[in-house]
Formats: sequence, structure tokens, C-alpha cells
Amino acid sequence: MGIVARRWIVIAIAALGCGREGGIEPSEEPAPRIVWISPAEGDSLSDSLRMEVTHAGAAAIRFSVEDSTLARVQTPPWRCVWLPGGGARSMTLAAETVEQAGRSVDRSTTRVHWSPNRPPEMSWIGAIAWPGVARSSIDSLRVEAIDPEEGRLPGNSIEWFSDRQGFLGVGGALPTEALLAGNHAIGARARDRWGRAASAERRLVAFDYGDGNTAEGTIEDLRHAWLAGDFGRYADLLADGFRFVFCPADRREDPEMPVAWERAEEERFARSLREKPGIAVARFEWERPVIREVRLPGGDWSQAEITGLEFDLAIGGPDTLRVRQGRARVWLRRGADGEPWRVEQWSDLGAGASQSLGLLRIQAP
Repeated sequence: MGIVARRWIVIAIAALGCGREGGIEPSEEPAPRIVWISPAEGDSLSDSLRMEVTHAGAAAIRFSVEDSTLARVQTPPWRCVWLPGGGARSMTLAAETVEQAGRSVDRSTTRVHWSPNRPPEMSWIGAIAWPGVARSSIDSLRVEAIDPEEGRLPGNSIEWFSDRQGFLGVGGALPTEALLAGNHAIGARARDRWGRAASAERRLVAFDYGDGNTAEGTIEDLRHAWLAGDFGRYADLLADGFRFVFCPADRREDPEMPVAWERAEEERFARSLREKPGIAVARFEWERPVIREVRLPGGDWSQAEITGLEFDLAIGGPDTLRVRQGRARVWLRRGADGEPWRVEQWSDLGAGASQSLGLLRIQAP
């Protein structure tokens, strides 16, 4: 046998011995390594920190920040959620396998920047600032949600609710026609992408104007026009010869107070409330008036006795002018040709232990 043949026999025998006892052992597989899924190194995060790693064969994973344990997770998936406290800062997050027999601890870190997430801020916007809305109005209730981190939130993050109707819809605006007639507590709520919420609420009356075919309906339309700040409509409800007659008791206290003023002065006073910022009727209610109809030549007349009148005029900030338990006698007239009822005269009869509507007219800015 030649030299070359003998050399190949030796190599073959050596190769056969690699897998037997006493031969060359295969090298061990590398130990499993922790790999961060989130957050990534250098992330700038707000609100809760959602930590997740991958690791094969770990008995448990311990999550920590600056060597302070946050959680020990016993089974996959290896996740931990933590809401830091305090102010904005950079921090080192660590994940490590709990030590097993014969194997050293595997540790991996990631450094992130964190700042507290603040909730959005909501505000009412648009023309509707008064506590009454006509359902036939083209106006809408509108809110704006501004998040400190995300900026202006989109309309699909805003939900509308009513204590009478429940969920009303989604969006930055709510048409007044969506409301049932009556009193409502309307709420709008917005959420940012972290689920932090802000809300805005207001009370209002949704109503339908009548057609003027009844004296009682015209009186109610007058109240609604005040609640909505609709002083163009209010003026239309007053007859050309309208007079507001001041309370005699007020004139005894203040001889300079006028006996009455005419329609032009009444309309000018009412419209001035709408034009001045920060002034609004916040409340205008009364007990159901007692109506007495009178037939006279040239048209029909009705006399309405109003009691329990409650009126709040907000004039900016905490200041409010109030009437409590007010009384009035109102004369209405309907023309012979079936014209709508109009208010001919409002006689102020004062208020119990409070200022009257007449005093309020004189004092209002």
C-alpha cells in the first residue's frame, strides 16, 4: 500500500472518532440574549412606559430603572408597563434574566427621555354662548380640544353627550337640531392618543319658536329669545307701541327712575347685552303665567300675570345681577286680521327681597 493510501486511512479513522467518547466535543450553543423591542434607545416618550423584550428560555425577566426594580415577569411575553412620576428626565431602563443554575445573568439596557403627559384642554367656541338654542338655528355647539403634546385634536377624538339623550355623536360640532326640546346638560369629551381625557359641560335649553297664534306661546318665545340672546327676534315680539313700565316701589326709592320707556329704548338695552363681551343672560325662568283673554274693538287682548320670575344677568367674572321671585303684568294684543300676538306692555311689579327687572335695566353696564 502506498504512502498516500495510508494517509487517507488515518484521516478517516480520526474523523470517525470525533463523535465518540474521548473524541472532540461539539461547541455549546451561545446563551440566549435579551433584545429590546420597545422602547428603542433614544426614544422621547410621554405617559406610561411600555417595555417589552425578547428572550428564549428565561425563567423570569426583571425590569428595572436606575437599579430600582419595577416588575418581575414570570412568563412570556416579557412585558412591563410603568407610569413614572415627577418631571421630565432621561432614564436608563434595564431588563435581565433571573439567575439560573450554571448560567450567568443576561442584562440589557436602553436609555430614553420621558416627560409627563398632560391631558387636553377644552373650550367652547363659536357664536353660541348663551343658555338657549333654537333647534331650527343653523348654528352648532362647537368645542376645541388642544393637547399640550399633540396640538389641536381632530374631531373624531371628541364625543358628545346629553343627560337626556345619552350619546349624541362624534365631531368638533354638534348641530342644534340634534337636540330634543327641553333642558339639557351637554357634555363634550376629548381623549389624546394616550387616553388622557378632558371634558366641557354646559346647561342649555333647546326650543322651537312658536307661530304667535297664542298669547302664552308669544310670552314663551319672548323668554326663549332672551335665553338665546336673539334680540332681533325679541324685538319682533314687541308691538310698535310697546312700553316697559318700571316698578312704582323702585321709583319711590329713586325719584329719577323713569316711569316707563318705549320700544326703541327697550330694544337698544337688549341689543347692548349681546354686543358687550362677557355679558350674557344665564337664567330666565318663571312659573307658568295665568292668561286672561279680553275682547275689545279692533283686536283681541290678553293679560298675563307672571310670578316666580328668576333672572340672572352675568356681567363678566364672578359678578351677576339677579332677580328672584319677580312679578310682572304683561299685556298682549292680536290684530283683527289674525296677526300674531305681540307684547304691548310689560309692567314690572318688583321682586321679593331682591332687585326688580327695572332696577336691573338701570344698573346693567
